[in-house]
Formats: sequence, structure tokens, C-alpha cells
Amino acid sequence: MIRRPEVLDHTTTPDASMIVHRRDELQQLARAFHGLENGRAVNPVFLSGPSGVGKSLLAEAVTDRLVRGTSDDLSVDVATVNCWTTRSRYEVTFAVARQLVGGSRLHHDSTPRLDLLDRLQSTIDRHDPTTQRIVVLDEVDVVDTDVLYDLADLPSTSLLLVSNEARSFLGSLDPRIESRLSVGQEVRLGRYTTDELVRILEKRVEYGLEHDVVSLRQLERIARHADGDARKAISTLREAAEAAQGRSQTITNTLIDEAIPEARERLRQENLAKLDPHQQVLFDIVTEYGPVSPGRLQELYEDRLGAEAKSQRTTRRSAKKMVYYDLLVTRGEGPSREYEVATS
Repeated sequence: MIRRPEVLDHTTTPDASMIVHRRDELQQLARAFHGLENGRAVNPVFLSGPSGVGKSLLAEAVTDRLVRGTSDDLSVDVATVNCWTTRSRYEVTFAVARQLVGGSRLHHDSTPRLDLLDRLQSTIDRHDPTTQRIVVLDEVDVVDTDVLYDLADLPSTSLLLVSNEARSFLGSLDPRIESRLSVGQEVRLGRYTTDELVRILEKRVEYGLEHDVVSLRQLERIARHADGDARKAISTLREAAEAAQGRSQTITNTLIDEAIPEARERLRQENLAKLDPHQQVLFDIVTEYGPVSPGRLQELYEDRLGAEAKSQRTTRRSAKKMVYYDLLVTRGEGPSREYEVATS
């Protein structure tokens, strides 16, 4: 039944022929980088929206277009960092330098951060308009924000910052960093409609499954339960197809109904596995004490970690990120707001 398993993997970037929708947003994003064609870096560009709406896909598509569209008069190099798994100031700097300078000349931990920045500075001529760089920071909401100040100061370097909420993220920053980034522009993605999700699933079915194993009505059934999130829709299709493999010649409604909660739980476990030790402590505290207010969460967190605890600004950003990834939910507004663990 399953011909190409990778097509049903929401973490795999699909072939260009499978990408549907977001054409207008892709054009808007491309226009934001128009200045590169004139040999100059552009102001920071924010790509924002809820989970599962194609932000990472769009970031990869526009940077690939810019790289492939270069000519003898312009060369564009790209470094992409997923800050959910690489978030410290040193780790991000090292990842960027390894991609733009070359890993063979760098040694993790033994190359100081300032040396990494010096190499990034010295390997590009700020007076040479024919070479430009783009640094993509995906999941920038959780990054050590000091690195943004470092990267924004690099010559001939433009930043593409992928986040859930650009304004909320900017408001959480130190004023000196916020002032450097607030001049940028934002491309905002909304949730997919049911019809759009159906079209996305149709492409996955066309390339990934045998013919006539799932109906259009069943794809609509999956899409309606996905809350505008392509990850949930694709994961549900994958769960149902895997369950049908060897048991049935087609995907049944019963298998789809069973796959919906299973897909949500699989995504939840994937997101839990991405938590760093500090975020894991926050999640454990909410699990143990929730519902808990942000102030009480910080108090319990500091009691548990002592001098190793992060600032309240950092913990609030981490908690908000866990809300976006369906690990936590909030109840109430303002002073009465509380966090509790999301149920799958």
C-alpha cells in the first residue's frame, strides 16, 4: 500500500512537484530579499505563523530559489539552524560558521566563539557586493538571543527568522537586540483551510500510496480533524496507511478514526523529545503542580535548579513555545493566566 514512506513523513521536505499553496506568500518572501540582487544585505525578515503551516518549507523554498537564481554578478550562501535543537550562543555560532566557512577548519568546543565570529567576518569582503549570505534561524523563539546581536552585525549577511509570533518574540528581547531587529518585515502564514489540507494530502497520496486506497471523502475527514495543521493531517494519513498495511486493501474509516489520536500522540512524543533539560524541568513542574501561574512556575523552577535557572524572560518564552507545540495549554488571561499539561 505504501510506495514511498518518506512522502508520508511530515519532517521530510517534499519535492517541488508536491508543494501546493503558499505561492503568494513565497512571492512575498522573495520580494523581501529583493535587495540581495543589488548586492546588499536586507533588513531582518520574519516568517511567522502557527505550527504546521509550512514555515520551514517556505524558508527552504525561498533560499533555494535565491541560491539557484544567482549569476556571475551575485553568489548567495545559506546557513540554516534549527534552534529547537541548537539554541545556545556558541552552538548557533558554530553551526553558522561550519556551513559558511567550512567545517574542516573549525573544531567544536576548541574554537572559541569570538574566533568563529572573526572567521565569519574575515571570510567575506564587506565591500564586495557579489557575495551575500543568508542565515536562517528556524524556531528562533527559543534561541539564546545574544547570538542575534552577533549575527546581525556580520557583513553582507541577511537574517531570516522563523517564529510562531514575530511581535511577541520581539517584545521578549533585550531592548538593544530588539532595536536591531524591529526594522525588519514580516511574512505571516495563517492556518490551512480544510480544502487546502485536502489538496496537500492528495499530493502525498499521489506520490506515496498505491492507487485507490483512500477516498476524497476520507481525506476530507482527516483534514477536518487536523485544525489547519499539515503536520497533523500528514501524520494521520501515515498512521492510517501503516495500520492498513498488510491488514486491508484500503484505508477504512475505522482506521482513520483510530489514527487521529495516535498521530497527535506521536507528534506530542516527538515534541517532548526535543525539550532541553531546562524546558523538561518546566514541563515536569507543570505536570506535577499544574494549573500553575507563570510567576509560580518561575518560583518552583528556580527552587529546583538554583543558580542554574534561566531568567523569567527565557522561561516564559519556553513555556509559550510548548503551548504552540501542544505540550501545554493556558487558561485565563493576564494575572489569572495559568499553564497546565495539554491532553492528547
